[in-house]
Amino acid sequence: VCFASAEANMSSSGSASAFKYVTVSSGSSSSSCIITIKREPVNSMNALLWSEIRQALESVEHLASSSSSGGANAIKSVVFASGLSRDVFTAGNDLNELYAPATSESRFNHFWSEQTSCLLAILMSPLCTVAAVKGACPAGGCILSLCCDYVVATSNATMGLNEVALGIAVPRYWALLLAQTVGHRRAEHYCNTAALVPASQAQADGIIAKIVPDSEQLIPAAVALAEKNGKYANTPGYMATKGALRETLATDWARYAAREEPETAWAGMCEPERVKAMGALMARMTKKAKSSAPSSRL
Repeated sequence: VCFASAEANMSSSGSASAFKYVTVSSGSSSSSCIITIKREPVNSMNALLWSEIRQALESVEHLASSSSSGGANAIKSVVFASGLSRDVFTAGNDLNELYAPATSESRFNHFWSEQTSCLLAILMSPLCTVAAVKGACPAGGCILSLCCDYVVATSNATMGLNEVALGIAVPRYWALLLAQTVGHRRAEHYCNTAALVPASQAQADGIIAKIVPDSEQLIPAAVALAEKNGKYANTPGYMATKGALRETLATDWARYAAREEPETAWAGMCEPERVKAMGALMARMTKKAKSSAPSSRL
């Protein structure tokens, strides 16, 4: 797996084309960009949102490549942030993409491909990547954050791969990436207990690099960390080193996701007990649709 170099989604003026759920803006200096995710009410991740995040990242990387000879003006880092007013980074994958009666095998495979392509693009980006996490960050939001180089979070943040609470296996390489971060036995414990770890513990485990008191301080702190730690990003030495450290996992993940993973995942989603459990969950979530407290998703 190589660093992303696909043609970015650019307009003729050289700026990122309009997205439905994602915006791209500048950080505090020309060396950073912010990718803001906003899909009301809780940033549930469907195929389009995963695709837009990947395309936005590719747009920033395209600009970074164009500015790489610009010295102080070169883009080095990107921050992923939530544009929601409530304390949610993302509540995870949209259950409509996972609930077998609401989808199809071909649609599910497309969703899984978009999801994995986005995660691998973040994991192997030549830029310094930072997740700015406020509040709830389960499952799909958690793995997006783990694919970043650093996480800055609010003190009320919670993070975890909690899929087993729905009777769903944590995706293999999601669990392996968590294990690389916190250690095998701790990752096993967190996954198998569907733990949503508070920010203080996540920082002690090495998931979170910095905690801020509230969301007002979150983006400035994330941008500052990205600009500080990304000063060598998008240079040959940085890219080669980052690639060497991540290439084995990324290559194995991409190979597994190409066929075996979506087939296995779809078969699991079609199991009668799984369908029944997810149907009951979706019914409960429909009743709570106007609640300000988001439910954790895959």
